[in-house]
Amino acid sequence: MFIKENDVDSYDISVCVLIYRSDYEKLFITLTSIIRQKGCRYEIVLADDGSEDFHQQEIEQWMHEHHFSDYTIVRSSVNRGIVHNEMNALRAAQGKYIKCISPGDYLYNEQVLAEMIRFMEREDYRIAFGRACYYKQGKSGYEILNTTNPLDFRPYYNNDICAIKEAYLLYGDFACGAAFIAERELLTLYIEAVLDIIVYGEDAVYSMMIADDIQLGFWDKNLIWYEYGTGVSTGTKEWRARIGQDNAICLAIVEEKYPELRVEKDRLCHVYGVNNFNEVRNEYARNVVAIQMQQEGGYLKDVDPHTLEKLGGKKAVFV
Repeated sequence: MFIKENDVDSYDISVCVLIYRSDYEKLFITLTSIIRQKGCRYEIVLADDGSEDFHQQEIEQWMHEHHFSDYTIVRSSVNRGIVHNEMNALRAAQGKYIKCISPGDYLYNEQVLAEMIRFMEREDYRIAFGRACYYKQGKSGYEILNTTNPLDFRPYYNNDICAIKEAYLLYGDFACGAAFIAERELLTLYIEAVLDIIVYGEDAVYSMMIADDIQLGFWDKNLIWYEYGTGVSTGTKEWRARIGQDNAICLAIVEEKYPELRVEKDRLCHVYGVNNFNEVRNEYARNVVAIQMQQEGGYLKDVDPHTLEKLGGKKAVFV
C-alpha cells in the first residue's frame, strides 16, 4: 500500500523511518527530531513492515498538527524483514541522499542533516557516517554511554583508506549503521542486489561498497542519538544471531569476489597462533578500546545532554 501526501519533484535528502511494531512515543520523538531540521530540503518516508496494528491515522494527524506535509507512507501487507522494508522506502524516496532511522534514534540537533550533506558534497563522498551518541533508558531518565561504533577512529582521522578497509573487511569494526547517509541511487543499487539474500542486516551493504572501493567519509560531529540495546548491534541475543547470520552471508559474498581477504585472515590466524579468526577480532577490539580510553578517555566528543533532554523530555546523565 502506497500513500503519497505531497508530490514534490526532489529533495536534498529523504529521511526513511523504518517501522515494525514500533513504540509510538519513541516514533513521535524521532519524527520531532526530523521536522526540526533546518538548512536543507527534506522529506520523510515512513515504511512499515507489516505491523499488525499500524497507527496510520494517528501519524497523519500528528503530521497535520505539526504542519508537515512532505511525507510518504509506505506499507507492506506482510512482514518481510528490514532489507525489503528499506527497499520499499527507497522506491518511494525522492531525495538525492538517504538517511535511514528507527524509532528511538533521534537526529542530534536541528542542523545535522544540512551540515553533513554539505560535508559530503564538499568532499565528494557518496557514503559517510557521523558520530552516534549511545544512550539507554534508565530508571529516572536517559543514560548516556561512553561507547560507540566503530571502536577505532584512527583510520578515519588519518583518512587512511587501506586501514578503513582492513577495519571493516577483516576486523568487522563497523560504523554504527544508524549514523550513515548515502546517495539514494547508490544505496538502492546495493540493497536491490541483496534482496532475498540478506533479510535483516541492511547495513551489511556498506561493507560491500567499501570492498568495491567506494570511499567512506567520516563527519566528525554528532549526528544521532542511538538507543543502545534495541538496534542491530546491541539488541537481544536472538536478534544479534540473526544479524550475525546476515553479516556472514555478506562476508561470504565479499570474499568470493575478493579472495585475498580470506588469504589475509588465514595469515593473521597464523601470526596470532589461533584457528578461529574471531579470536583475532576479539584481540583487535580489546587493543583499540584500550588505546581509545588511554588517549581520549573514551568515545564521547562534544556531547550535550540537553539536546536529548529537549527531545525526550527526560533528564539525561552520563554514566
